Amino acid sequence: MTLLLLIAAYFSMPGTGGAASEHEQAFVVSGAVTDKSTRAPLVKVRVSVQDADHSTETDGLGKYRLNDLPPGEQYLLFEKDGYVPCLVKVRAAGDKKEITVDISLEAIHQEITVTAEAFLRTETVASSRRSLDGAEIRNIPGTFEDVSRALQVIPGVATSGDFKNDLIVRGGSPAENLFVIDRVQVPGLSHFGSQNSSGGSFGLLDAGLVEDIDFYSGGFPAYYGDKLSSITQIVLREGSRSRIMGRLSLSLFGVNGSLEGPLFSARGSWIFSIRKDFFSSIPPSLTEGLRVVPDFTDGQAKLVYDLSRTWQLAVLGLAAKDRLDIEESDRPETDRMKIDINDHLSISGLTLKGLLGEKGVAYFTLAKTDSHYSYTLNDHGRQSYQISSDEGETTAKADLEYFLLPKLQLMSGVSFKNVRAGHHIYYRGGYIHVDRMGFRFTKTNADASLDTDKLGFYLQLSYPLTRRLKATAGVRGDDLRFIDEFAFSPRIGLSYALRPGTAIHLSYGLYTQSPETLWLVSHPDNKSLRFLESEHLVFGFEHGLGKDIKVRAEVYNKAYRHYPVDSQNPYLTLANSGGSIIPSFFGSKLLSVGTGYARGFEISVQKSLTEKFSWVFDYSYSIVKYKAMDGVLRPGDFDYRHILNAVVMVKASPTWELSLKWRYTGGQPYTPFDLQLSEAKDTAFFDLTRINTLRYPAYHRLDVRVEKRFVFRRWNLDLYLDVQNLYNRKNVYFKLWEDGQQKTIYFLPIIPFIGIQAGF
Repeated sequence: MTLLLLIAAYFSMPGTGGAASEHEQAFVVSGAVTDKSTRAPLVKVRVSVQDADHSTETDGLGKYRLNDLPPGEQYLLFEKDGYVPCLVKVRAAGDKKEITVDISLEAIHQEITVTAEAFLRTETVASSRRSLDGAEIRNIPGTFEDVSRALQVIPGVATSGDFKNDLIVRGGSPAENLFVIDRVQVPGLSHFGSQNSSGGSFGLLDAGLVEDIDFYSGGFPAYYGDKLSSITQIVLREGSRSRIMGRLSLSLFGVNGSLEGPLFSARGSWIFSIRKDFFSSIPPSLTEGLRVVPDFTDGQAKLVYDLSRTWQLAVLGLAAKDRLDIEESDRPETDRMKIDINDHLSISGLTLKGLLGEKGVAYFTLAKTDSHYSYTLNDHGRQSYQISSDEGETTAKADLEYFLLPKLQLMSGVSFKNVRAGHHIYYRGGYIHVDRMGFRFTKTNADASLDTDKLGFYLQLSYPLTRRLKATAGVRGDDLRFIDEFAFSPRIGLSYALRPGTAIHLSYGLYTQSPETLWLVSHPDNKSLRFLESEHLVFGFEHGLGKDIKVRAEVYNKAYRHYPVDSQNPYLTLANSGGSIIPSFFGSKLLSVGTGYARGFEISVQKSLTEKFSWVFDYSYSIVKYKAMDGVLRPGDFDYRHILNAVVMVKASPTWELSLKWRYTGGQPYTPFDLQLSEAKDTAFFDLTRINTLRYPAYHRLDVRVEKRFVFRRWNLDLYLDVQNLYNRKNVYFKLWEDGQQKTIYFLPIIPFIGIQAGF
C-alpha cells in the first residue's frame, strides 16, 4: 500500500488550473500499467479521458498511448476488472507535447471477502515503528537485496560490519531481535549465522517475494513477546491469481528463480523461489591470505486458498542449507587455522484466517522450525573448539482482533510451544584464538539436551480517549517450564494529535526474553537463570512538512536487568555477545546479575516519492553501558555513539533508476593489548584493566546502484550495477596479535558487482 500511496501522491499533484491558453496545443500521454504487488505488466487495462472521447487499452507489455488530447488539464481513468480504479490528473507544461504517466494498480478480490485487509490495527499506539515495501528493499544500494541489511538504514539500527547482517538495535545484542514471517516466528533470516544471534553473513529470504515489512525498534505492543530490542514483521506477497509468471536472476550470490500462478480457478495462488550459489572461491586479495569456500542453497514458498467468503488458509515453507570452509593459505599445514561451518534450517507454517462479521478477525497458526548449527575450529593442526546444536520448536497459537465497541479494539492471544534442543560443546581450555577479548576458560567436553514447554498470552485494549488522544494498554505473560519462571510484562502507549500532521507519543513497557537453550544446558547450575529484562521508555514527535516530507524524533531509555554474566571471568557479560563470526560462549556457569542501559535520541527527515525522487536522512546518538560481576560500568561492545544514514533514490525515467546510500558510524570500543606481556610470551594478552576504553576510527562508506529496465513483447529485463564502498574507505575490523606484533584487519574494499533479472 505504501508504494501505491506514493504513486498516487505524485500523480495527483495540483496543476495550474484555469482555462487553456490560446498558445496551448494538443498533447500525447503514454506510459505503462503494472500490478502493484508483482510489478508485472497489466494487459487490457482501459485508459480513458473523462469528459472527452478518447480511450485505449494497454497492450501485451502493459503499455498505452493516447494521441491528440485536448489542451489544458485532463483526467485519465485507469480501469481493469479485479483492480482498484485510479484517476490521475495530467497537464502538458509549456511546449511539451508528450508526457509519460506510469501507474500501478492494486488487485481486489470482490468475490472472496476474506482477502480484504479490513483490520489494520489502526487504533494501536506503537512508537518506534517504520515500514518498508518490497521495492524499497530491492533498490537500496549496498544491501545485496538482503532484508536485514535494508533495515540497517532505519534510525538507531547499527551493524557489526561488512561481514555480517546483524541488527544491533539501540545498543542491544543481535540475539534480542524477533523475526516473524506471515505470523510464523523464525529463528533468523541469514546464511552462515552465529550462535545466539539472529544475524549471519547475508540474507536467505528472496526480497522479490516480500510485500512489506513493519519494523519496531522499541516500545512495541503486547502481542509481541520474548525479545528485548526489536520486532521485524514480514508479509510475503501472494502469487498471481490471473496467470503463471516467473523471474530468473543472476547476481554475486548465485542464480535465483521464482514462479507463481493461480490455484483452483483463482480461488487462491502459489509462489515459490529457489536460489543456489555458484561460488568456487573468493579471490585471496579480498580475504587476507584465507581460502574461503562457501556453498549454500535456499528456498521459500507461499500458498493461499480461499475456503469461503470469510475463511482463508495460508501455507508457508522456508528452507536453507549452508557450508563454509575457511583455511589460512599462506602458512604451513601444521600451523594453519581452519574453520568449518555447517548449518541448515527448515520452517513450515499454516495459518487459518477468518472474518468474524464486520467487527473482527481471528487467526489460528501451527508452525514448526528446526535448525542445525555447527562450528569447528582447528588451530595448529588440532581441534581447539567445536559446537554442534540442534534446536526446534513446534508452536500452536490463536489470535483475536475484535472491536467490542465502534472505537474500542481488543487484541488477545494465547500460544503454546514445545522447545527441543541438543548441544555438544568441546573447548580445549585456556586461551586460544577463539574469544576476541582473550578471556580464559576451562576445558569443556559436554553433551546436553532439553525438551520443555513455553506458554504465552497477551491482552490489549486500544481506545481514542478524546478526539486527539489515543491510548493502548496491554499486558503479556510468558512462562518457561525449564526454569519454572513466569514473566509479567505490562505496556502502555499514548498518542496526542497537536494538529493535523503533527503528533507526540509516549510508550512505556517491560520486555522479557527467555535465556538461550545453549546457556541453560551447558552447565548444571545454569538452570537457575532468569528471564532477561529490559524496561523501555520512549517519547516521540512527528510533524509533516507539506504533503511529502515527514520529520520524526524520539528520545528513549532502555534499562537492562538479569543479563547473564560469566562466573569464570568477572568482566564478561553476554550482553556483548553475538556480533562476531566466532563464538563467544564456552559452556561456563552463568549468573543472572548483569545490568546496563542504552539511552539516546534519533531524528529523521524523509521525503516521499514525488518529482521522481525521494530521500531520507537520519541521525542517532546513544550511550550504551553494561555492568558484569566486578560491578564496573563500561561501554558496551555496541556503543557506537553516532550513526548517520543518507539514502537518495532518483527515478530518472521509466526505465532508469539511481540510488545512493552513505553511512557513518562512530568508532567501536575495543580493549588494547598488554604489549609487554604479549611480546614476552609471543601471544595475544589483553590489558583487562582497560576493557573497551579505546575506540577504532569511525566507519563510513558510500554505496551506489544504477538500474536499467528493458521491456520486450513478452518479457522484461533488468540490469543493475551496485558498487559498495565507492571511495574505497579502509574501515577497521579489529586488531590481532600475529608474528610477534600487532596487526590491523580491515573490512571490505571497493566491490562492484552486476546483477541481471528477467521476468516473464
